[in-house]
Amino acid sequence: MPTVSTPLANATSPDPFYLTGNYKWLDERAASYIRIASVSIAAYDYLLTLPAEWRFYKSQKSWRLSTGCILFVLIRYISIVVLLINTVGYFARFSPATCARYFWVGPIFKVTQTMLSQIILGIRTVNISRRSLYVTAFVAALFTTITTGEWFTALFRRTHVQDYRHNCTVGEGGLFLSAWLYYLAAMIYDIAMLCISSFYLTRFRPVAGRMSGLVRLMLYDGLGYFAVLTGSNILNLVIYRTSDSKTQSSCAVIGEAVTWIMSQKLLIHLRDAAAAAHRSTYLAVSRGAPSASSHTRPASASLSSPFADLPPSTRSKTRGTDEGDGDVLAWSGTSLTDLVGNLSDVELDVQVEGRRMEEGAAAAAEVPCVVWVGSAGPGGKEKEKEAGGPLPVR
Repeated sequence: MPTVSTPLANATSPDPFYLTGNYKWLDERAASYIRIASVSIAAYDYLLTLPAEWRFYKSQKSWRLSTGCILFVLIRYISIVVLLINTVGYFARFSPATCARYFWVGPIFKVTQTMLSQIILGIRTVNISRRSLYVTAFVAALFTTITTGEWFTALFRRTHVQDYRHNCTVGEGGLFLSAWLYYLAAMIYDIAMLCISSFYLTRFRPVAGRMSGLVRLMLYDGLGYFAVLTGSNILNLVIYRTSDSKTQSSCAVIGEAVTWIMSQKLLIHLRDAAAAAHRSTYLAVSRGAPSASSHTRPASASLSSPFADLPPSTRSKTRGTDEGDGDVLAWSGTSLTDLVGNLSDVELDVQVEGRRMEEGAAAAAEVPCVVWVGSAGPGGKEKEKEAGGPLPVR
């Protein structure tokens, strides 16, 4: 339905030029259903992702949690707190004095949740850009600007609203409505991160011939994240700009739920991709003592890796150049910290290590052991010297 600018006498708010409309569907019953449905979906997703949470904890090598695990735990349980605060405030009974203090808690945790989600998206974008100084500076400046605006719009001229049931929700009063700018700022940040990450991800296509599994996964995750959160932000933007104070926060719980779900899915998919890459790119090929001719056979013939579907000319490029040769997004084979923290281009080298194997009473023979390792810096060259130099892939 179209919105109209109503005069002061007919407006649902005491403010002139307050946009309002005849939203009969958004009554108290619909607002209750929206909250219940959002919390139910979030709770169902929580149960579905419990195995993934266990895999996060199990993959930690010590009590010192990785960056990815910390972000996962924070976005997961702060989101639960946000939904609980919103739900309790709407369905419980409060005195006016209690509500005047309680209603501030929701916006504070809401902005905290949004900041965590934007940190995850920002780290992902910076690392996809191979930690470009320009991208890093831009993301940091944009994050600071956007979060400052979000804190301002979430807390400026906010009031507590109580209906006949004496619940406690957040509304906005005053001449100028600014709460809807919160969702506009969030959309601007999401659009910027999507454009930057998609630009760098699509650059891998000319080199690899077709996108690897990890590149495709991250591209689709970014598009899905943007589509779902943008739809939620647009809905909240419209509701805050057009409805009265009693129903303004009715759809905010949708944004809180989808922010939680989509943010943790980004981390879960990266962790699972890291685990799969670890299993497939760190392989020791141990066989019986082969003939001399088998020692000279290219090691790639007996190796299965995520890059097995790439053309031989692409796989042979183990050193990047300034023009982007070998510019293939690497599969980190250790942990989510490496995948999230070092998601830039870690070039893979094939190294040959000697391993002595015994078969029964046969004499010990030196058998090649093929290992995929990351070598993005001086440490890689030292490993090559210890291993006897890289084995060329043909």
